[in-house]
Amino acid sequence: MAIVTWDEMNSVLGYDNDVADEILIKTSKNTDVSDVKKNILEFGVGESVKTWEEALPSAVTDSVESFNIINQITVFGSLVIAIVLIFIMTTIKAFNNRKQIGILKAIGIKKSVIINSYVLQIVFMCLIGSVLGFMILEAMVLYFTAYPMEFPDGNVTPVVDTGMLIENTLLLFVSSAIAGFIPAWRITRENILDAMRGN
Repeated sequence: MAIVTWDEMNSVLGYDNDVADEILIKTSKNTDVSDVKKNILEFGVGESVKTWEEALPSAVTDSVESFNIINQITVFGSLVIAIVLIFIMTTIKAFNNRKQIGILKAIGIKKSVIINSYVLQIVFMCLIGSVLGFMILEAMVLYFTAYPMEFPDGNVTPVVDTGMLIENTLLLFVSSAIAGFIPAWRITRENILDAMRGN
């Protein structure tokens, strides 16, 4: 809460003012503006209280919704492509290593150890990919912050939602581990002699 005297307000404005037509409140980063609006109304404010989304013209609101939809489609598509590529890559590698897997089973290595080694390789690749992706994302944010995209309604700069980024990264790790587990599990179920012959 901030308390400003009339003298301070007038000194900033440069003239005497005793009526405020509008009060704008800047919230801190990652603050839920709906909660702020609710708190203001609970103080007994009878005037119209609107969040920035409610105060914007419908054209701008539609643009924001369009960006959100595009973002969700992009994230979902990227996850699907990554999972399919990891599945195909692991399947090809497992089939190429059928003889080695057969030999490992023949000398007494447990199936779970072989499967876990494939899953760990996938997790390691996901870790490297996530770090590289994060670096590229940060570079893009820095670039577009310095050189924002120009739209009719104003300049637009990207904002990274840390919570969504962590959630998508965890989803990628889990999905990739499953995609790596399935082909390795299928190969280790084969008969040892068939696997060693490469049939």
